[in-house]
Amino acid sequence: SDRSSARADGLAAMMKSAKKEWPQINIKHIHFDSYPHEEQELADTVAREFAEPAHQVVRFRHGVREIPVLKEIEEASDSGRDQFDNSSIVVAIGGAKGITYSLVKNLSEQYGVVLHIMGRSLASDEHVVEAMKLLEQTASSVTYHSVDATDYNSLSEVVSGIVNDNSATATDRDSSSPDEQKWIDLLINGTGVELSSQLINKTVEDIEYELKGNTMPAINTIELAKQFRPKRTLNFTSIIGMFGNSGQTAYAYSKATVDRLTQRAKQQGLDITSLQWPPWDGVGMTSQKAILGMLK
Repeated sequence: SDRSSARADGLAAMMKSAKKEWPQINIKHIHFDSYPHEEQELADTVAREFAEPAHQVVRFRHGVREIPVLKEIEEASDSGRDQFDNSSIVVAIGGAKGITYSLVKNLSEQYGVVLHIMGRSLASDEHVVEAMKLLEQTASSVTYHSVDATDYNSLSEVVSGIVNDNSATATDRDSSSPDEQKWIDLLINGTGVELSSQLINKTVEDIEYELKGNTMPAINTIELAKQFRPKRTLNFTSIIGMFGNSGQTAYAYSKATVDRLTQRAKQQGLDITSLQWPPWDGVGMTSQKAILGMLK
């Protein structure tokens, strides 16, 4: 199932992180697109892979052994720049801080978009007040919604209100029927929680906090995309989900899980993408010196 595949990817990411906390253990992620027909063939393949420790991640596609290779790719074209203007509606979950705030601030400065920011902090929070003041300088309008991103019903109620308000006032968005209108131009989920500590030192409550705080908002964002059909949807994740990192086992698990669930939603027809961000100096997680040091 989709959830089982996502959990498998999450477990692999968690074990990669565990390997960096305990280098003496032998861990390998072996992915089969289909399992060998004979149990002995499967056992022999696994034994050979553990005898060859050079590659921690191996995939067998149609019986052919593959390993991941990083390579530089060309930058995306500028064709997407024309997709935003001062009437474009951007909804950002977790948009008052970190990388998400940096992105919406950039969109506001370039295009003067209409911003709806969601976060768990109260609107009266000092940091939120300051962030909204800065956005108001360039955005067409800015509205902050205090909402729990792990609660789908609360998120859906807020987004429904945004869509209804816009559909009541819009005159020239596009010519499709009301049921087909894509009133939201960009939906972003940039929420994330991280408790940097080796797994052996984490409590069950710590792990549950990280898993819920990273996976539930992303799952809810996928469901919002299904319900409201925005033009574009982004789930922010991390390269930690691909490579693992010491002190971030639960974080790696949750980000890899979100990557797989988002990929599957895209295969089912949603215009949705997960972005595996690298560390940004001074932004998001890396604003904490201990985390930045471990990432480096």
